[in-house]
Amino acid sequence: MPFTKLFGNAASALRNFNASRRKKSIEKLMANSRDFEAKLETEAKRFGIELRRLKTGNYYEVLGIKYTADTAAIKEAYHGLVKKYHPDVSKEAGAEEQTKKINEAYAVLKDSKLKEEYDKNSFKGDTYISADATMCISRELMRKYTEVRNRDFEQFREITSVPLRRNDLMAAIEDVCNWNRRFDKVANATFGNFRAYGKRIKKLGAINKKMLKNEKEEAAIEKLKENGSRLDELVVVWGKVDKGISVVAKKVKEDIGTQELVIAKKLRSLV
Repeated sequence: MPFTKLFGNAASALRNFNASRRKKSIEKLMANSRDFEAKLETEAKRFGIELRRLKTGNYYEVLGIKYTADTAAIKEAYHGLVKKYHPDVSKEAGAEEQTKKINEAYAVLKDSKLKEEYDKNSFKGDTYISADATMCISRELMRKYTEVRNRDFEQFREITSVPLRRNDLMAAIEDVCNWNRRFDKVANATFGNFRAYGKRIKKLGAINKKMLKNEKEEAAIEKLKENGSRLDELVVVWGKVDKGISVVAKKVKEDIGTQELVIAKKLRSLV
């Protein structure tokens, strides 16, 4: 076989091999993306949070107004945005789709009954967590914290059931009074998976962008663009929910602290 033909065959085989390897890499990336998206969805639902609903866009965010905005503010925001995004006047990409969202949001928020129902069952304000989800998270945190606290106090009773030197007693009291550490452990156990899955999705998004930058095949580019868009959207939504969870957790921690400081004061008075 002539050398040139042999070289050509080898080059062709190498191209096919690389193409096959890229295809498998893309398939693996997309499979991982779907897997972690499903895990994130499942974890969020455990707290009564619907990520899919958040991804459609909060009506208040669409109009660029606060949850506390009155009817006049809602109307003013609507007319201003319609003038900006209406397809007949706007040259911005996605203007038609944005106009549909604006009209949908206004149709609900301008109607007092629809607005009341939306507010009741939607994500609002700066927390991005509905009232029902807030209550669910609060209950879950309190339940788990109570379990851990009861366990710690039981251990404390066992330790102090026999005479102790003053320093040992002080150490035992300080240990059981360290409610901040106890709460942080409970919060990490409660939200650890949700945050881990979100970080994983963010990492997959970065990998997706890197692969897209080096990809040449049109079909693969389209797949990577679609996958990357979905991951980017999830990262944004995850960040909003994580912020909302942090707000709820902070409030629960403050409530727990108020109770625990009273207990700690009584225990320290024993020394």
